[in-house]
Amino acid sequence: MFFIPALILLLGLVLYWSKLSRKTSAQLFAKDIPGPRSYPLISSAHLFLGSDERTFSVINELFRKYGSFFKLSLGPKTVLCLSDPDLIQQAVTSSACQDKAFFYRFMELDYGLVSSRYTDWKLYRKSLNPAFNQRILISFISIFIDARK
Repeated sequence: MFFIPALILLLGLVLYWSKLSRKTSAQLFAKDIPGPRSYPLISSAHLFLGSDERTFSVINELFRKYGSFFKLSLGPKTVLCLSDPDLIQQAVTSSACQDKAFFYRFMELDYGLVSSRYTDWKLYRKSLNPAFNQRILISFISIFIDARK
């Protein structure tokens, strides 16, 4: 009677562990990229427990420690963190990065100009382009200078 449930539980644990131990293509790609240690089940999520201010200071500290490029494991996802403008430009303009990641939705950032899906971004960009032409931006220079003082 006890043997069958114990066998089912053991089989379930073995299958779960084998799924956890398999590396995804993103994990294999990022294996040599520096980043904080990742633990089974919780990955690097323990770093982000607490207030928004604490999360911000943890991210700043990670950039100080690892430089302008490091990886984080968030559950089954591997996230590359960038602060170098050239790397950011390559990532934002790459066709591989046109679909935005899950954490934009999680952080309620999924409808912004930078974080929206590609199809929505094209629509937003088309409607915002006239507001950012050079003549209009030049007219704001004096306002920017006054606000700086």
